[in-house]
Amino acid sequence: MLGFAVALVVSACGGAKATLSVSPTASAQSRTTASATPTVAPGSSTATPTPPSADEMAYAALRKGQLVPIDVTKGTAEAPIQVDENLSAIAITPDGSTAYVADGDNGTLFPVDLRTGSVGAPIQVSSSGDLTAVAITPDGTTALTVVDTPAGRAGSVVPVTLATGAVGPPIAVGVDPDAIAITPDGTTAYVANFVSETVTPISIASGTTGPRSRCRAIPSPSPSLPTGAPHTRS
Repeated sequence: MLGFAVALVVSACGGAKATLSVSPTASAQSRTTASATPTVAPGSSTATPTPPSADEMAYAALRKGQLVPIDVTKGTAEAPIQVDENLSAIAITPDGSTAYVADGDNGTLFPVDLRTGSVGAPIQVSSSGDLTAVAITPDGTTALTVVDTPAGRAGSVVPVTLATGAVGPPIAVGVDPDAIAITPDGTTAYVANFVSETVTPISIASGTTGPRSRCRAIPSPSPSLPTGAPHTRS
């Protein structure tokens, strides 16, 4: 049993995983740099490299403060990495080397080196709200953290420059934001606002928001009698 998992993400590169004990013969990095074996197709003199195999890793953030690596190919959980209490969200850099894990209640973001299992100093993102989600831009330079403020006030998205840990100005979104996604080209983020029942688009380059889209749930149709079925009253 992993415990109460609040977030789950699969490593983009695969194979980058924490090694919590020292091995004299192999390192975690060696699992992702296996040499390719050239093969020659019949009737061709050109050698075609065979891609190296690598383990695909998933990482589960547990509410009790642990980040658990999971070897997807084997279906086994490995030794947990103790981060902090009240974890709420996780995102991994595009190169698969670092996870950024949010402590929702304390408004902090922890960098975790997935090759060594070491936890870096926390980045204070907010002191007045909970971190509910985090996403990293495709170029790996910026984390966009979602902050939910209490008392029904509008939440925000706070950018964090990963190279320096610098926290940028908050970008106002809707009430009770709880999810974020970034387009593959890295130009736009979309934030889901639970209470507002809206989605807010954000231009990542300028930090400006566009018109919110309403996404109210469609009620299920009430059951009706089949055509021609007799209707009786009790």
